Amino acid sequence: GGVKWQAAVQAAAALGYALLQLGHRVGVLAFGTQVLTHCARGRGQRHYAAIARLLLTLQPAPSGERSELGVCAPLLHEASSVFVLGDFLADDAMCRDLGALRQRCSALHAMQLRADAETQLAPAGEVELVDAETGQQGLVLAGPQADAHARAARAAMTARLQAYSLRSGIAFTDWDVGQPWRPVLLQHLVRARANC
Repeated sequence: GGVKWQAAVQAAAALGYALLQLGHRVGVLAFGTQVLTHCARGRGQRHYAAIARLLLTLQPAPSGERSELGVCAPLLHEASSVFVLGDFLADDAMCRDLGALRQRCSALHAMQLRADAETQLAPAGEVELVDAETGQQGLVLAGPQADAHARAARAAMTARLQAYSLRSGIAFTDWDVGQPWRPVLLQHLVRARANC
């Protein structure tokens, strides 16, 4: 239903606005298998208007697209603080790509967006699933056991990402997008300031 997409756009707009108000230079990168769009770093109200227009034009690929965060690394500036907003749904939870970004910036923030509904299949019975990013298809038997397995797999992936972030000096937040973005973002920034 696009709830994670909308949450990411809102959080990016809020971060951009707050950082620009504090006098920082802000840019935006959107990525899939390549950098899809880029708004160079800038300052001021006019620059925020450009960022807002860019964020409003972004749409997820209709059939999905793989996420390769590492493609953003060459466009980063070493003195930059970088915020990555995503679901990090990849075999390695994008740890390899986060490592590449961490080497290219002064501070790295990873905000994992999660929607509880994505680990629930309804109704019970045989369901054909299609991976939106790869197009791979498979049949599964939906029901409480499948839901529990999906929740456990998602929790394990989040735990790996959180442990990697802690070891690598990456400020990490697991955000259930059912929660309002304002307090989640403020809590993330307070924890990051205390830990980084």
